[in-house]
Amino acid sequence: GASAKVAPLPALVSKWTEYGTFVIGSLLFVMGGVAECIENGVFTSLKCNLAWFASMLNFSGGVFFLVGCTIDFSETFHCMAGLALGIGSVAFAVSAALAVVMWKDEQFGLTFLAPLNSVWGRSRRPLVLTPQHTGRLQEER
Repeated sequence: GASAKVAPLPALVSKWTEYGTFVIGSLLFVMGGVAECIENGVFTSLKCNLAWFASMLNFSGGVFFLVGCTIDFSETFHCMAGLALGIGSVAFAVSAALAVVMWKDEQFGLTFLAPLNSVWGRSRRPLVLTPQHTGRLQEER
């Protein structure tokens, strides 16, 4: 997007290059948000834990960015595009804050590796599966 403003391109080519890169980037944000939502069960459950909310906000931020970029193609809706981009930015900022809270809570999988966030047993010690402990692990659940 920024290189289109710097490179000596005709105005129309520069405009479409800039908008195209913004839309491609927004689509990638949405795809990443969908992957996080699938990993954390956002579309199939209502867990309401930190990873669930952070994934939902990442997906929502990507959708708002995509909407803002596509609205910005029109010359008359710059205000609406700015509003959508602003809402997406807030969603990403809150999601990042939740990721910091998850990190401080030693949930090192963050929103990308949900199983890594639940490897602790009741004693707050890492669970190690050995044949002799398999029965005890099922009893804890």
